[in-house]
Amino acid sequence: MRAPYSAYAGVYDRSGQTRFGEAMARITIEWLASQEFQPGSVLDLATGTGAAALAFAREGLVTTGLDRSPEMLAQAAEKARSEQLPITLFEADMRAFEIETPTELVTAFFDSVNYLISDQDLAACFRAVEQALTPGGWFVFDANTIERYRQAWNDSTEIAFQDDYTLVIYRSSFDPVTGVSPLLLTTFERIDPEGDLWRRWDETHIERGYPLAEIERLLAEAGLEQVSVEALNERAMTLEGPATERSARAVFFAQKPASPE
Repeated sequence: MRAPYSAYAGVYDRSGQTRFGEAMARITIEWLASQEFQPGSVLDLATGTGAAALAFAREGLVTTGLDRSPEMLAQAAEKARSEQLPITLFEADMRAFEIETPTELVTAFFDSVNYLISDQDLAACFRAVEQALTPGGWFVFDANTIERYRQAWNDSTEIAFQDDYTLVIYRSSFDPVTGVSPLLLTTFERIDPEGDLWRRWDETHIERGYPLAEIERLLAEAGLEQVSVEALNERAMTLEGPATERSARAVFFAQKPASPE
């Protein structure tokens, strides 16, 4: 059994996961523009292989990416080098991090906050974000809802990705009492492209669904004003209006209050 995103880092981009991060970066910039806010800097939490971070850097933002997985960061660093994009990457826990210069935008995409499986963990992350933001800065993140886990992750087995060289299988369950949803990720990789020898490895990923009101409460306690919670259509990667508990995924837009003049 491997640590989450250790072995998976090598096949993550091949399985089409970058699409989500790139689209969320676009959605974020467009939504903030509707609020007449144009950030010049961004910190992307749980940046993974850097899909969103690279998208922000291409738009000219001073970009920093944070992740717990050195394997995922190595993939992000290689992509940044290949595009000659000046991204700063560092290994840290999204529950306890510090940056030298406050940033105007913090993001956390692809249900990254759902990996924080206790109220204390989520509150710690929100407090760290508040400290990292400039006054008037924004925190944008998405979260799977309890309904998403109940409908799509409960006693579920699916082929997440396959080609001639890779097969990725997801097996998940959901506990409605705790809101916790473990997912066992099993991957088979062809070792010999010309033969029939495969290597198998497994990773366990554990997520938790939170009531939207609980997330909003913890944001407020951290000093962040929850401005909008939007439902996300993942097929079209568009916002569909106010999220409810029946939405599959919600996108939160929260702001650190500006300093009094």
